[in-house]
Amino acid sequence: MIDENCINDLNGPGEFDEFVEKIVDSQVNSSLIYFISAGVSASQGYVNWNGYIEKLIEFWESHLQDLTQNRNTSYDKVEALDIAKLDWLKQQSYDNKLKVDLVHQLIKKYCHRKSDQKLDMDLYKKHVNDFERFYFLEIEPINSQNKILDELVKQSGLFITTNYDQQIEKAYNREYQMMPNIIRDASEVPNDNVLPDTTVIHLHGTPDKDSVLLVSSATSYNILYFDNPNYRTNLLKQIYNKHSPVIVFVGSSLQEQEVLHFFKDNKNNSTKYALMQYIFPDEEIGKKEAQFIKDYYENNRQIKIIWYGKDYKDLPDFLRL
Repeated sequence: MIDENCINDLNGPGEFDEFVEKIVDSQVNSSLIYFISAGVSASQGYVNWNGYIEKLIEFWESHLQDLTQNRNTSYDKVEALDIAKLDWLKQQSYDNKLKVDLVHQLIKKYCHRKSDQKLDMDLYKKHVNDFERFYFLEIEPINSQNKILDELVKQSGLFITTNYDQQIEKAYNREYQMMPNIIRDASEVPNDNVLPDTTVIHLHGTPDKDSVLLVSSATSYNILYFDNPNYRTNLLKQIYNKHSPVIVFVGSSLQEQEVLHFFKDNKNNSTKYALMQYIFPDEEIGKKEAQFIKDYYENNRQIKIIWYGKDYKDLPDFLRL
């Protein structure tokens, strides 16, 4: 367990106490928002971004044949060349979002109708997220319980996540024997009524319905972050209509620039924190590097970094302080 003295050493004078005060005040005002990213799911054994791409490609190497079982499609067998294409794609240094688009292109090939050679969009939507449904919803992660989320759901905040899994919902169920209000993708965020604190917004989608906007490919990133300004407008209404909202990033490396820009607060009425692992090996030089990183995010992104420890296992104890 990491103690308070250690935390105060990692952070600046009084920063931890100020952070705790902000959390308490935001709970009273119903203005606490937790933004949950991949690092939180990694604590249960879920793969990182690169691992996801590798497993996605491997899944479709053995499941393209599932699409040929529909008698109305153009192909009744998978062409060996397409399996070779997927195997080749794993070895390429292409951007991960482009790799997802290329996988989706092959899926579309096997969803064309025999009658008119046109894409059967209903069939495509039904199957395009088969891997994500299997990996994030149907199989049990290595660690079935997420101790980080178990602590966070006790704090009565609105949850926004880019994770496809439903581990926040499971943590709610463990703690309160109830399911929260679930927003399955950005298109479901309402433009008028304010969502209750017991809400989980899956910003990048969760694959439990066929037509969900699952954000992983270059195409889907463009749809969410650039092509439809209403998605951002509706989400920001949910945040910035709150009294002095406090946004806490958990499990994020803060390197996804689209996300950070999405949450830009032009009114400057919010306070943003990021709970980060202290990953600098050299004690003396590390403190200077840590301060360098802190200064950048505070000055350029208005995000205050709070170091919680050196391992994800330290985070549940930190959240109980």
